[in-house]
Amino acid sequence: MEVREKPRSDFQYTVVGPGEYFIDEIFQGHKFPTFYTEKRLAALEFKLTDGYKDLVKTWKKVSLSLKTFEGCYWGKCYFCTYNESYLNKQKSLSQERANILIKTMNGINKTLTKLNSDLSVSFYFSHASIKRKNLRHMIEALNQYKKGNYSWVSFMRPEMWVKKHLADIGATKGIIDIGFEIISYRDVVNKGASVKEHVSLALAARENNVPVYGEFMYGIPKTDIKDMLYYLFGMCRIKHTLLCVALGQLWVEDCTYYSKNPDEFDITLYDVAPLTNYGQTEEEEEEEEDPKYKSGFAAVSGFTLKKGQRKWIGMNKKFLQAMEVVLEGKPETWEYYPDYMEKMEKSEALKIAHTFFPKEKELSYEIADHVWSIS
Repeated sequence: MEVREKPRSDFQYTVVGPGEYFIDEIFQGHKFPTFYTEKRLAALEFKLTDGYKDLVKTWKKVSLSLKTFEGCYWGKCYFCTYNESYLNKQKSLSQERANILIKTMNGINKTLTKLNSDLSVSFYFSHASIKRKNLRHMIEALNQYKKGNYSWVSFMRPEMWVKKHLADIGATKGIIDIGFEIISYRDVVNKGASVKEHVSLALAARENNVPVYGEFMYGIPKTDIKDMLYYLFGMCRIKHTLLCVALGQLWVEDCTYYSKNPDEFDITLYDVAPLTNYGQTEEEEEEEEDPKYKSGFAAVSGFTLKKGQRKWIGMNKKFLQAMEVVLEGKPETWEYYPDYMEKMEKSEALKIAHTFFPKEKELSYEIADHVWSIS
């Protein structure tokens, strides 16, 4: 993107590391690549150029990312590149660093809201998944030092221990970003989380007024109709807890367990860029044997199944069509809702399941009863 004399509101840059230098220098005419790694240490003071100050006055909300720590303490998900990037080694967050982060957030928020008192400010903690000790440090720092009405977001795994901290998270305007991936009776992506953990945590978050950002995927190898029905009923059960939904098709990347072990999942890999297109008409659905359709689906996911490709595609399509009803809009998206969706009753969820999976009524009743028994 060309750097212009006047600031624009649509910059498309990703900065890894402290962003203060980038903000200052981009408006001085310095050129940066689209993906830029800042190696200079973070400054403790946050300052804005005059040009950027004018831009802040036009904003309604802003979200800033703060580097907290790196790595993932789980590091076993089949689809995840963190296994290669971080070698499963997560750095611990000290209480001292947590205190500095919150004080820095206070300063940034004060600077921005002084320029625009109506501005909504949020901070995203940039880490893979926060573990208990690191979360305790952040909460202690927030409780002791937080000044201002800003919110904060942390990515978390769907584990039961998080429930113990929901009251503190809610009290400090925290938001939990949960990588649900898929809600199923079995762990098809090696997430290490059960249906109970997924559903119970989301429900508890809503009870504690903690917004949930949910990240989900579909098109997963070795999933069957029972997986998809659990997924459907799980989404119906927790839809009213979600303020943001990211739902996208799995794309197998290099350095993941999938890419290194394709035979284990009966898949053939393709070196292609991801595309987005889930929909087909009923007429097109009858032509699923068309090799162009098969290659088109592979272009989305980076793989095809060695067996049962047609049936698997149809199953995922029906799931997405059901999700369009459940999520009240196009499912394949990153959707921020202005307010919580309405709570769905089991009877309504069953109607949706019977509409899109009419041959599985008996199994639907069984799964619905199980999912709605979770509290």
